[in-house]
Amino acid sequence: MTIAMHEFSVGVFTPFLGTLSNLLDQALVHAHARKIDPANLLNACLYPNMYDLNRQAGETVRHAIVGCALLAGVNRRSFHRPNRIFQKLKTRIATTIAFLGGLAPAEITTSKLCSPSGMAQHASLPAAPCC
Repeated sequence: MTIAMHEFSVGVFTPFLGTLSNLLDQALVHAHARKIDPANLLNACLYPNMYDLNRQAGETVRHAIVGCALLAGVNRRSFHRPNRIFQKLKTRIATTIAFLGGLAPAEITTSKLCSPSGMAQHASLPAAPCC
């Protein structure tokens, strides 16, 4: 049984981003119900060494765009740092889902990166620092 790279990339990121958007909706409802400034939730960290929610959501969007664009061999969208506003973050997620939806399975399957020789070229690249 073979599974296309499109399913491993676009097929994973798309529902994940949809869930993230729904969670942001729930967080906004919670903030209004508890009379909390929504920006406080976007600035919140679950643990001291973690990024805040806004940065984590921004990184999720960036990983989806960069990863799938590289696999498809297309130019990737670039975003500036997200504003700390729920609606702008949700718009960014929706734009990302639309971008991923525009990537055809054939684009990813036929890209140089998905071929064995393309993987060998990229396997020798040095790892980027994590922080």
